[in-house]
Amino acid sequence: MYFNIVKLDPVNNYYIFTKADLVKLKKSINKIYLNQYENDMSGLFDIPVESVTTKANIPPSNDVHDYVSLATYYWPNPNTEDGFPYIQKDGIANPDGINYDKDKLRRLAYLVYHSGLLFLLTDQLKYYELLKKHCYNWFIDENTKMNPNLNFGQFIPGLVDGRAEGIIDYSANFSYALHMITLLSQFNLIETDLLNGIKSWHKSFKKWLVESEIGKKESLAQNNHGTFYDFSLLVINIFLEDNEAVINKSANFLEERINRQIMQDGSLPKETARTKSKSYTFMGLKGMLDFAELVKEFDINLLNTKVNLCVDWLYNLAIISHDSWPFTQITPFDEGINIQFIHQISKLYGNKYYNKSTFKIENIINKVPYYLFIE
Repeated sequence: MYFNIVKLDPVNNYYIFTKADLVKLKKSINKIYLNQYENDMSGLFDIPVESVTTKANIPPSNDVHDYVSLATYYWPNPNTEDGFPYIQKDGIANPDGINYDKDKLRRLAYLVYHSGLLFLLTDQLKYYELLKKHCYNWFIDENTKMNPNLNFGQFIPGLVDGRAEGIIDYSANFSYALHMITLLSQFNLIETDLLNGIKSWHKSFKKWLVESEIGKKESLAQNNHGTFYDFSLLVINIFLEDNEAVINKSANFLEERINRQIMQDGSLPKETARTKSKSYTFMGLKGMLDFAELVKEFDINLLNTKVNLCVDWLYNLAIISHDSWPFTQITPFDEGINIQFIHQISKLYGNKYYNKSTFKIENIINKVPYYLFIE
C-alpha cells in the first residue's frame, strides 16, 4: 500500500487542492486514471480503526489519551550502559517509533485525505463512511479520542518528555487531511454532528497551539517547522471560519517565514544543511506555496515576494539540473514529487515552468500524483 511510501516523506506526497481544483479535476480526470487511483487506494479499507489509548507506552501524565511520539532521528547512546541520553542521527529514523502514536496519526491523515478526495471525485458513500468512522474514533468518542495537545510529541529518552518539534507530527500531516474535511464542508458533504465534533476538538487544539510554551517555541522555528506551524494554524482557522485570524496570520507569515527563511538567491539554507536536503528543501518551499495557495481565496497575494526567487532557484536546481543536486540526500528521492511541484508552480505562476522532458517515469515510486495531474 502506498502508505508505506508516503510515511517516509508525507508532506511532499500531499497536494493542496482548492474547491475550484476539485470541480475541474472531477470534470476532466481520465476515468482510467480514476479507476487506477481507486485500485491503488483499496488498502484504505484494511487500515484498522486506531486510537492513542491503545499504546503500551504510557506518557508521563499517566493519561493514555495523551499523544506520545519518539523523536524521529534519536537513537540509544552507544557510549552509556543504559543508552541514555539518546543521541541524534539526522535523517535516520529510529524504528522504535512504531511503538508510539506517530504512525497512527500519519495513517489517519493518509486515510482521511485520500478517502475524502475519493468521495469528492466518485460520490461513493463508502469513502465517506470510512472517513467518518476513523474521525469519530480519533476526535469525538470519549473512550478513544486524543486529548487536544502534543505535550509529549517527539520526546527524547533521558533528556525531555516532549518537544516543540513534535508539533510537526500534526502540522505536516493532518493539516492536509483537515483541509480535505474543510472541502467536504464547502461542498455540503459532511454531516453536522461529525463536523461540529471535529471543530470542537480543533478549537481546543488551536488554543493549545497558540498558548502553550511548546506551541510558542515551535512558532519561532526558522525552518520548515515554523512554516508548517503557521500552515497548520491557517488550515485550522479556515476550517473554523475565523477569517480575522487568517488575515492576521498571513501578514505574519510574510515577515516571519518568507522574508527571513528565504535568502536573496532564493535558497533555503536551513533545509539544504540537512542530511535529507532535497526532501526538506521541497518541503520547506511547499509549505510556503500551500500557504500562499490557500490565502489567495482571501485576496491575499504572497506569491510575488521572495517566494518567486525560491521557486526559480529550486526549479533550476532540482528540475532543470536534477541529476546534479549539490547537497546531501541520504535517502532516495521520489521523482513523483517533482510532478506535484511542477503542477503547482505552473498553476500558480503560469506554464513557463511546465517541462515534461525531465520526468523519468521509471523513477516515480508513488504513482498517485502522476496520474491525478495528467490532463
